[in-house]
Amino acid sequence: MIASHYVPRISWLKQLLSHVDLDTRESAARLLGIACSAIPPATSSDLISELLSAISKTSNLRFVVHQIEFLVSGGDNF
Repeated sequence: MIASHYVPRISWLKQLLSHVDLDTRESAARLLGIACSAIPPATSSDLISELLSAISKTSNLRFVVHQIEFLVSGGDNF
C-alpha cells in the first residue's frame, strides 16, 4: 500500500510544509494526508493538532490552512 510507504517519512514531509515553493508544500501536504490514512487515528489526531498549533506561530496562515485541509481530507483531493 502506498500510504504505508510514507509513514516513516512523516517528519520529513512536515519539514517540507515550510518550503518556499508552493507546489512542494502542496505535494508534501497531500503525501501527509495519504500517510495519515495508514497510522492510528490517535497519531493522526496528534499530527493535526501539532500542525494547528503551528498556525499560531506563522505569519503565512493561508498555505498552512490549505495543507491541513489536505491532511484532514486524507489527501483525496488529487
